[in-house]
Amino acid sequence: MNTKFQFTEYHHRSGYASNENVPVLAAAAICLARAALFTNVKWERNQGPNLFRMVKTTIFFMNDPYQCYVEFCERVMIARQNLLRSKQASLALQPMEWLAQDGGFDKTKTAHERLQAKRESDQLYKLEWKALAEAILEMHERQPRLLSRIISAYWQEWFAANGVMEELRLFREAISNKSTIIKL
Repeated sequence: MNTKFQFTEYHHRSGYASNENVPVLAAAAICLARAALFTNVKWERNQGPNLFRMVKTTIFFMNDPYQCYVEFCERVMIARQNLLRSKQASLALQPMEWLAQDGGFDKTKTAHERLQAKRESDQLYKLEWKALAEAILEMHERQPRLLSRIISAYWQEWFAANGVMEELRLFREAISNKSTIIKL
């Protein structure tokens, strides 16, 4: 990956470590999961609100909600990587089934621990996954339309310049899902 552009995790330092921002973190996490894993899955009735509550509860009870959000997003990307290796377009499971205990989310824990271990020696390893989490979160904040466009353009340029086109595609899809998820 071309690391010409770096990014800063502003949210962790500016208050996202507190529980008051958990709904924004949960909505952003769901947008990524929907774009990465559930593109072809028709959501069951009440799936969105129930999923939102489940993700919000998971993030709320962690010491650092922002770090939990980043981990959730990275584990979604691990599942996405496994999905692509199996040549499937999306999961056949409903999102609630995937998040349930012993579901697909639990199966990403070991792979995420390996990711963290690899990052101890190479901080740039899979940086694009962390950047994707940050980009989607920034787009979920309430901001003036012009600022949202500037932020979107920045992240689209960052993904393109670093040659991570799959993450760019997921970013675009996730922010297009924002309007449906944010109503939860």
